[in-house]
Amino acid sequence: SSYDPIVFSAGNTATVSTVMMEYYTVANAGNNLLSFNVLPTDLTLTNVVSEFEDNVSQIIGQGVAAINNGDGNWMGSLLTIEPEDGYWIDFYEEGVAMVAGYPSNPEMVYNIDCGWEGECVSLLSYAPNQIAEISEAIPDDVEEYFEYIISAGVSAIQTEDGEWIGSLTHFIPGKGYWIGTSQSLNFSYVHEGLSRVAAKDVRQIAMYPEEFEFTQHVQSDQQAFYFVKELQLHSTEVTAEDWLLAYCGDQVVGTRQYVGEYTDIPAMGSGLSDATDGYCQEGEVPRFTLLKPDGVEIDLEGDIPAFSSNGVHVLTSLSEIMPLPNEFSLDRAYPNPFNPVTTLSFAIPVDSEVSLSIYNLQGREVSTLISGYMDAGYHSVVWNADSYSSGVYFVKMVAGSYISTQKLMLVK
Repeated sequence: SSYDPIVFSAGNTATVSTVMMEYYTVANAGNNLLSFNVLPTDLTLTNVVSEFEDNVSQIIGQGVAAINNGDGNWMGSLLTIEPEDGYWIDFYEEGVAMVAGYPSNPEMVYNIDCGWEGECVSLLSYAPNQIAEISEAIPDDVEEYFEYIISAGVSAIQTEDGEWIGSLTHFIPGKGYWIGTSQSLNFSYVHEGLSRVAAKDVRQIAMYPEEFEFTQHVQSDQQAFYFVKELQLHSTEVTAEDWLLAYCGDQVVGTRQYVGEYTDIPAMGSGLSDATDGYCQEGEVPRFTLLKPDGVEIDLEGDIPAFSSNGVHVLTSLSEIMPLPNEFSLDRAYPNPFNPVTTLSFAIPVDSEVSLSIYNLQGREVSTLISGYMDAGYHSVVWNADSYSSGVYFVKMVAGSYISTQKLMLVK
């Protein structure tokens, strides 16, 4: 039998066409995360890749790898290509990879085991020959145990209410997928009764801004994803034309156009390919910026976990890093008059010993709000005067030679 060609773009662009029993892949130069749903009877590595091995430098599976030494000589622990597994294949240049064989069984059973550290994740193929939405392709009886799915440069996580969010929306024949679950399980993809999905209807993800060319388009076999739930800016508004950039050191290691809540940013790690030198190292904490259309980059901060390969993290919030103040200052209390709570904000341009105290009309100190060494920046503290009587009070700030006093009015 024959099937219509499937053309898709998700992560690295690839084209898969299955005709009779032949399998073609038009791959981007660099790493592509692929799988084989057409294979010959002889599954040895040299036999499967014999038609395109001159264009491949290395193939990496889960816990196995092989390096091409040329002239059909492969070195490494990867000896056979398995139909249920996915593989990172590093191509020298774009080209056509063909494998003649028999289509994989769409009812193939996949197994995900939990390792000794309790992590349940496997690098798997996708056996059915039809594009399918994530939630349709995963059987209902096990879907609640699926936590995340990763392919090259794209990812998806399942929320507590069972919704899938992220840049990855569909399973696509010929792609490979890291799948993480909450427990060990066996499953087969749903392959009958699926909604018909054309390749053009699969969500297209721009990998990097046109005006910001960089080496991140060399896909690494080591990658993590950071989902940003909330983005807070002080100096401007965030728009759909903005890009989130991930850095390790001075190297851009991932980008994603802002699409709102739970935008996922890939961060590439240093892999076996020399082209990924300078990408994130295991345990290194990436930093993030927001790139505006006019080329201005805004530094962001938040509680950011360290990079780990295949790590998937949800960042509750990223916020704009405010520039350090130029001088000491004590802002006007707000609200003032107040009952019974007011906020006192102040700025210090350098790390300093700071005291912030409340005095009554008689000049007696009635409350010490701050007394100690503080980092440079913008700070605020709340005074709850619930136990004090109505009247006039004074707040006094002392930082080095800087002294400022402000009148407060408590009205109950």
